[in-house]
Amino acid sequence: MTHTVVVGAGGFIGREITHVLGDLALPFRSADVDLRDGAAVRQIIGPVLTGNAFIYSAGIHRQRGDDFAVLMDNLQMVENMIAAIESAPPRSVVFLSSVEVYGAPETLPVTEQTPLMPTYRYAVGKIACELLLSRHCRQAGIPLAILRLPGVYGAGDNGVSIVGRLVSAASGGQPFTLMGDGNTRRDYIHVSDVARAAVQLADEGIDGTLNLATGDDRSLNDLIDLVSSHIGSCRITRAAPAPGDFNLSFDVTAMNRILPGFSPIRIEDGIGNYAESVN
Repeated sequence: MTHTVVVGAGGFIGREITHVLGDLALPFRSADVDLRDGAAVRQIIGPVLTGNAFIYSAGIHRQRGDDFAVLMDNLQMVENMIAAIESAPPRSVVFLSSVEVYGAPETLPVTEQTPLMPTYRYAVGKIACELLLSRHCRQAGIPLAILRLPGVYGAGDNGVSIVGRLVSAASGGQPFTLMGDGNTRRDYIHVSDVARAAVQLADEGIDGTLNLATGDDRSLNDLIDLVSSHIGSCRITRAAPAPGDFNLSFDVTAMNRILPGFSPIRIEDGIGNYAESVN
C-alpha cells in the first residue's frame, strides 16, 4: 500500500488533506523541516518520497507579504523539493497553485487557457513554481497535477478567507470592511473539496492543470446575506472601492472532464458548516 507525502500539512488546506488521507498520510509541517534548507529537505523528506504520491501544499501566502523576498523564498522551497524528488522520485505530484496567476482577465469565464497576467509578485512566484515543477516532472516522467484555486474557505481558516471574515463579523469579531457596493462576483471553494480533489489526483496519478471551482460565482452581497441568515447579522463598515476591482468566474469543463462526478459543495452548505462550528 502506498502513502501520500503532504508537505505543508500544518496549514489550513494541508490539515484537511491530511485528515482526508488518514493513516495513508505522511505529513510534514514547518516545525518538522525548513523547506528553505535544501539539505534538510533531502534528509528529512527525501527518504519517504520514492514510490509514494506527493502533495505540495506549502509556501508563504500573499497575506504575509508580497515582496521580492517572499517570492524568492517560495521559489527556493520548490527548488529544494525538486532536488529531493530528483533522487527519490514519487509516483505522482500535486501542486496547489492559485487563480491569481490570471490577474484581472479580459474575458470571462476563465479557462485553463486564459492568458496569465499576474498582478502580484505572489502570483508571479506561483507561475514560476508551476513551470519549474512541470519541467522536472515532464523530463522525469512523473504525472503532475496543478490545481489553481480561487478563494478557499471553511471552518478553521481563522478568518483568512472572505467567508471566514464575514463569519467572524457575524459572531462578534471585527467588523467586515466592504469596499465598494458589494456587487463584485467571485467563486469560492470549500477546503474539503480542495482536499478531496488533491487526494484523488495524487492517487490516480493524473497529469494536467485545472481550475478547481464551483462554476457558481457569487457577489459579496450574496455572501453577506447567506452568513446573516445562517449565523447572524454581519457587522459591516464601508470603504471606497478597491482600485482595479474585477469579477472572476470560471468554466469548469476541464475539472468535470478530469474529475468526472466531482461535485463541489454549494456555498450555502459550506456556510452552513461554518454555522455548526460557531454554534
